Amino acid sequence: MLADQLIRAFDDRDDAAFAAAIGELASSIPQLPPDEVARNAVALVAEIHRLPIGVGSYVTQILGGMCDYGAEPASVLPALVDGALRVLENVDGFKTLCAQSGLELPERGDEEAFPATMQALIAANDTLVPQEIANLAESWFAGDGWVQPVLFLMQRKDVRATLPRRAELSAAVEAAAEDLSTTGWLHGLLLVLDDEEFVVLHRSTAQGWRCTMSGIGDNFQLHTLLAGQFAEAVGAEPPTPAEIAAASTGEPQPPEGITGVFNLVDASGEWIWNEGRPADIPRCDGVRVVVLDPPAYKRGWNAGRLYPLMPPSLTVEAPLSPKEAAQWLDKVKSDPRAKEE
Repeated sequence: MLADQLIRAFDDRDDAAFAAAIGELASSIPQLPPDEVARNAVALVAEIHRLPIGVGSYVTQILGGMCDYGAEPASVLPALVDGALRVLENVDGFKTLCAQSGLELPERGDEEAFPATMQALIAANDTLVPQEIANLAESWFAGDGWVQPVLFLMQRKDVRATLPRRAELSAAVEAAAEDLSTTGWLHGLLLVLDDEEFVVLHRSTAQGWRCTMSGIGDNFQLHTLLAGQFAEAVGAEPPTPAEIAAASTGEPQPPEGITGVFNLVDASGEWIWNEGRPADIPRCDGVRVVVLDPPAYKRGWNAGRLYPLMPPSLTVEAPLSPKEAAQWLDKVKSDPRAKEE
């Protein structure tokens, strides 16, 4: 198998053969039968923990991509999460080591700065062996390669539902949110709601609906999807097909951008900011509530969704009866800003 060639080249310390094996594996995956891709993935998972952070960062990205061609996420995800956690812990250790050594943090991802950084850290420390320093430094310079495949796979609902070590990963990603370019994006995916029931209310027409959402990355996207479902029902101008496609599975950035239709308000009367996430919306009687009010001013934005590979769903389960809608509207507070206008 191609994975065996790669591991053999690593064990032989043959850098040229290892690089060639990575290239051959990456280019061959789309042409291989799915069962062979799966076997190669299992072989890589068994050895990935032995690879140094730097060279391993190339292999982990290939491993994540194999799940599009036959590998089962369940067979690779534990190893990828373990690797991401190791890197995130090392990143914190690298920052500590630099501070103790009087060294400014280098530009993350700047591979050209790696040799000089290693040299300075080795010269300033006699308690850590060079390999320990290399593990920390490589995590800073190449750590994104270990986080990226988890980020890639987390755009799948089945992966989010079965993610191992979620609490540990959430804490580690939050702690390193500013350290790697991938951590902020992964943090957002860890907050995504799936199969989340919520209530939508329209104040001026006294209508309401029970809904369920999954895979929505931010409230810009939620706003557009809600407008696509309810604008016509409440007499508002609906989004264009291009705007709805941008918020679902089409081109994320429509040429004319996206225009807001409503002002989203929560049950306490506070604005639901588009820059936030559905997980930020507070619950009322155990359920998140979104009130569709008229826009306070014209809003527009460029992109329909944060995560191009994450298909969203927003399902209207049932309309509320007039009595139910009235009961919910009695519970929610008015928007204090609307009173001022």
